[in-house]
This record gives sequence, structure tokens and C-alpha cells, in this order.
Amino acid sequence: MKLKNNLFKINKIDDTDQGRAYDITLLADCKIYQAHFPGQPVTPGVCILQIAKELLEEENGMSYEISDIKNVKFLYILSPKDDPDVVFTLTKVEPSEDHKTVSAKVEITNAAHHFASISFTCQAQ
Repeated sequence: MKLKNNLFKINKIDDTDQGRAYDITLLADCKIYQAHFPGQPVTPGVCILQIAKELLEEENGMSYEISDIKNVKFLYILSPKDDPDVVFTLTKVEPSEDHKTVSAKVEITNAAHHFASISFTCQAQ
């Protein structure tokens, strides 16, 4: 299941000094939040990774599968109830010479919190 337009929507894309910033809104009415957790929705870590991958696909116009996760730091709970609007900033996007793999780092933030930092590699499908 694609999470774009189900779990989140993209509001705006900006190029910054740090990288490409995707201003997104988490959609609290998504079925995932009804199960995780009813009345107190929390974005599952695997969904945060999937959002990052889908944004990388959006940036490069390719389909990917995550092949390696080098580093993941979840620093603050990401909830559509408390913090529906967040920014995923893709930095250090480094495709291989043959463009079959791409490595990236993503920072998930808003004005009040730094939610997560992830370094991962994807394989083109």
C-alpha cells in the first residue's frame, strides 16, 4: 500500500541549503492510526521509513525497495493528533554510478521537535 495520500499528503516541496524539504501533513483518519493506537495515534517507525522511501521515489521518479538501513534514531513520538504537519528533509542523496542504488539521509522535524534521523539505501526496481 502506498502511504502517499493515505497516511500523508505533500503540501509543499522546497529546495533548502540542507536538501529537498517535503512539508507534509499526516492524515489522522488513515486506518493505520485506528490500529496504532486507538484514541492516541502514533506513526509506526516502519511507516516513517516508508514515507522517506516514497519521498525519495518522488524526488528521483523511480520505484525503490529499501535494501539497507544504516542508522535510525527515533527521537520524539510522531503523532497526527499532536503534530500533523512535519517536514521530511532529504539530504545526502547519493545515487550509484549505474543508478541502481541510491543512499540518502532524512531528517523529520517541525518548529517544535526533531522526530527522527534516518540513513538508508534503496535498490531500484
